[in-house]
Amino acid sequence: PTDFLGKNFKNRNMQGYDLNTKLLIAADFEGCNFRGTTFLGADTRDTNFSNADLGEAVFLSQGQVNAARGNRNTKLPKHLDYPVTWQA
Repeated sequence: PTDFLGKNFKNRNMQGYDLNTKLLIAADFEGCNFRGTTFLGADTRDTNFSNADLGEAVFLSQGQVNAARGNRNTKLPKHLDYPVTWQA
């Protein structure tokens, strides 16, 4: 897919996707696997990463995580922290 704005990708396998500089605003990626997916410069405002596996995402920044929505079941890379707004 090339258009992500507000779209539903719930539970899809997103492994290895190039999301660099993509607009992911308000997209629903709940439960998705992002192993090897690149996020350099991606706009993640209001993107839903609840229950998603971002543990092996590439070029994902703290700012991108902070702008997104998620929960404590979302797996993040070890160098990133859970935003205080992300609840259980």
